[in-house]
Amino acid sequence: MPPHTQKGANTAGCIIDGRVWIAEACIGIAIPPEQRIVGNIYYFRNYKSLKVDFQKCKFTEYSNFNLSIENFIGPGKYICDQNGYNPYIAGTNLLRTNAIFFSAGRDVNGEERYYATSEQAKGFITITRLDTLHQPNYASGIFEGVLKNCKYPNDSLVISNGRFDISYQ
Repeated sequence: MPPHTQKGANTAGCIIDGRVWIAEACIGIAIPPEQRIVGNIYYFRNYKSLKVDFQKCKFTEYSNFNLSIENFIGPGKYICDQNGYNPYIAGTNLLRTNAIFFSAGRDVNGEERYYATSEQAKGFITITRLDTLHQPNYASGIFEGVLKNCKYPNDSLVISNGRFDISYQ
């Protein structure tokens, strides 16, 4: 697991059902290693929402997390207990809810697997530090929860010891 840092170290990871998951930068031919990023931060002042994305992509394996906070007011703990984004339901929006969303890649049949917090599967995101004054800006925090499969509700994942420290422009 990456260490708990609060300096924009571009690290993220968690435990998924007892297995370590660590974000990795997508490898691009023209991108030097020191410029590869593991994630992004989006702060939408008009919506007062914060979105943190990070991914793991390696050859044919790709998975990513999206952490979303609606009515973001600054560092603190945000409960994820609403029905939010579901790629199988038209009109749902990841920016309009507190949510942990995980795209787990494809199963053995080639079907995408999506998991999210909901009223039945709760979690939390804690922003421990947000620096918008210095370049590069960064956000650090922790997260955990139970995520239900968006298509097959009897399938779930337990996310624990989640942490991120992502810089952004």
